[in-house]
Amino acid sequence: MPHSAGGGSHGGGFHSSSHGSSSSGTSTHYFHGARRYMYYDENGKEKYIYSRTKPVKPSLASVFVFPIFGFIFGFVMLFAIVSDRPQKLKADYPDQDQYVYDNIDVIADDEALTEQLKEFQDVTGICPVVYTFHDSDWEESSSDLEDFTFEVYVTDYSDEKHFVVVYSVPSNRSYDFSWEAVKGDDTDNIITESFFEKFGRQLTDDLDDGVEVGKAMTDAFERATELADRSINPTPARRGMRTFLSFLPALFFVGLMLAVGFLMYKNYHKEQKREYQEVPLTEKDQAKQADPKFQSYYSSASSVADSGANKAVRSVIAVVGIVFLIPFALVGLGMLGSAIDEAQKGDYGLLIFALFWCGFIAIAIIGVIKGLVKAGKKDKEVSLTAEYPEPDKGFAEPVSAENKDKAEASPASPEVNESGSFFARKNQTDYDDEDYKRMKRQGYE
Repeated sequence: MPHSAGGGSHGGGFHSSSHGSSSSGTSTHYFHGARRYMYYDENGKEKYIYSRTKPVKPSLASVFVFPIFGFIFGFVMLFAIVSDRPQKLKADYPDQDQYVYDNIDVIADDEALTEQLKEFQDVTGICPVVYTFHDSDWEESSSDLEDFTFEVYVTDYSDEKHFVVVYSVPSNRSYDFSWEAVKGDDTDNIITESFFEKFGRQLTDDLDDGVEVGKAMTDAFERATELADRSINPTPARRGMRTFLSFLPALFFVGLMLAVGFLMYKNYHKEQKREYQEVPLTEKDQAKQADPKFQSYYSSASSVADSGANKAVRSVIAVVGIVFLIPFALVGLGMLGSAIDEAQKGDYGLLIFALFWCGFIAIAIIGVIKGLVKAGKKDKEVSLTAEYPEPDKGFAEPVSAENKDKAEASPASPEVNESGSFFARKNQTDYDDEDYKRMKRQGYE
C-alpha cells in the first residue's frame, strides 16, 4: 500500500516519515545411585565417569540441526540484503500521458519539469507525478494535506511504483506553501529515508528562498535523479565496497556456524569411537554409598523427582522449540502466498525458495516432536535405579571359562539389605559387597 514519504511547508521546515552434574547426566565424581563406566580416550588412556544409565552417544541429526539452522538464517540474511539493494523497477504500469497537473497555474515551465520527471523515471523505473492545488480544494474533504495526497494516489493509480508530490497554497497567499509526497511500496529500496531527506530538504529550502515552483521541483528531481543513478549504477569500486560491507554480517554469521558445526562434528566423531563398559565402583565410592549421611543427602525420592523434572525439562524445551519455529512457519506460508503471485508473472525464484523454507521448517518441527516421543518411550524402557545389569547383558567382553566356573559355584544373587540397595558391608574392614564380588567373578578383576 502506498505510504507517506514526507513533506514540507513555509516556515514549518521539512519532515520525513519513517516506518519502520545432575541425576540424568554424567560426572567424574560419584553421586548416589550412579554406576561407574570406563572408556578409552583418543590417546588410549582409560577414563572413568559416573552415570545412572549407560551414556548415550549423540546422533548425527543432533550434530547438524544447529548448523543447518545457522545456514538458513545466514541465507535469509543474504537474501534480504540482495533483495534490498537498489534496482531499477520494471515499468509494468500503464503509460503515463501526463506528469504535471498544474491546477492553479503556479508552474512557469511545465515542459522542463516534465522532461526531468521522465528522466527520473528512465533511471529508476518509478513514475513521478506532480500536482498543484489550493488549500480550499481539499480542506473540506480531508483532514490534512497528507491524507489528501494519499487519496490522490489511490484514486489515480493502482500500482505501487508511483511517486506523487502534491503542492498546495492558500488562494490568497501564494508564499504560504505546503507540500506532501506519497510513494508506492515497491519504491522503498530506491526512495529510502536518507534519499528522500535530501530531495525534500532541497525542495523546501528553494521554495522558502522564493524560487519559482516549477524551477524548485525541477532542481529537486534533478538531484534525486543523480542520487538514484549513483545508487542503482555505482562504480565498480563503490559496488565492491558496498557489497562487502553489506555481506560482512552475514558472512561472519555463516563463518561462525561453520566453526560451531566443525567442533560439534569433531566431538561427535570422538564420541562414536568410545565404547563404554560398566566397571565396579571403587572402595571409596562404596564407602560413600554406605554412608548414611551421603544417602540422606541423595535420597531415592529426590532421584525420582529429578527424573520427573528432567522429563519435564525435555518437554518444556521441545515446546519452546516448536513455539520458536512457528513464526518461521508463518513467514514461510506468507512467503509462499507471495511466491505464487510472482510465479503467475513468470518469476519462479521466490517460489523455489519458499518451498525449500516451508519444507525445512516442517521437517524441523516433525523432528522435534519425534525426538520428544522417542525420549518418552526410552524413559519407560530404561531403569534409572542403581541396579546392575544381568550377567548375560550389558557386558561387551566375554567371560573366561575359569571365571565362569567360579561364578557357577557361587550364589546366584547377592544379598539385599532392608533398604533394597546393594551397598551393605559385611563388616567394618570388608568393603566388598556381594554385587562387587559378583562382578569380580565375571572377569573384571
